[in-house]
Amino acid sequence: MKMVAVLVVALLLVWCGQALWAAEEGPTGAPVSEPGLKERSDIVWFEDFESPDWKPHWNLEVSEDAQTIDEAKFVFQGRRALAIRSTKGEHGSMGGSIYLPQGSDKLHVRYYVYFPKDFVWGQGRYCHLKLFGLEGLRTGERWKPTSAGVKPTGSDKFSSRICARPKTGQLHFYVYHPDQRGGYGDNRECKAALQPGRWHSLETMLKVNTVGQKDGEVACWLDGKLIGRAEGLRFRTIEDLRIRKARFDNYWGGAGDENTAPVDQVHYIDNIVVATDYIGPAKTTPEGSESR
Repeated sequence: MKMVAVLVVALLLVWCGQALWAAEEGPTGAPVSEPGLKERSDIVWFEDFESPDWKPHWNLEVSEDAQTIDEAKFVFQGRRALAIRSTKGEHGSMGGSIYLPQGSDKLHVRYYVYFPKDFVWGQGRYCHLKLFGLEGLRTGERWKPTSAGVKPTGSDKFSSRICARPKTGQLHFYVYHPDQRGGYGDNRECKAALQPGRWHSLETMLKVNTVGQKDGEVACWLDGKLIGRAEGLRFRTIEDLRIRKARFDNYWGGAGDENTAPVDQVHYIDNIVVATDYIGPAKTTPEGSESR
């Protein structure tokens, strides 16, 4: 009996050790590069690309040829970052998205983004670079297309993405909602531009409206500073339309060849966080930069 008791205690200790180790890994199963996030209970999803087997964690889609890079000057923290490659003359660039089946009425997304010093912004009149954002779907509609150019009805979809203006990198919101002026989403300006050659903390928030009211909003922070907010928005007319998707599949916007990627080039993202409250910049100093 003593031997059995010893074995039981040993197994419990092993199990507890595994549980604690798993908890230390954070909400993704990948090592957490930001220790401060471990103390937060509002984190929904985290990705730092440190795990060699990171792709299955993206439960909706990810580009087959998406690759991480371990060149120190292009990694924010840790050992790896994701390289986002754009091909001259194409609208799309590699990336991915995640699906949140339960949905949420308010979410924040923050990631670190790095554009090399020689990065070329879009040159066409409408060639803004769509970076990342949040989308609304109804229960069970994880694969429903977003139907660009189609005005939302209030019961089918909504979205808000952060974009960079052609030639300047000036940031703005691109918002699909039932009260938009035309078939394509509305643009709402932000008060800052991205600067190539340095890491930026870029965060956005979307809060859906109470059904029957216009109290939805979007906001954006650059390096912890609020640079844009739009309030009084109506995203939905039914309760079941909630935030269920976060997208990181970058797109060179606008129709026609002039609104495609101007050259073959790469930028980098790292330390993606999805949470229900404000996230803010990492409480660390970035390890990578081209000046190293």
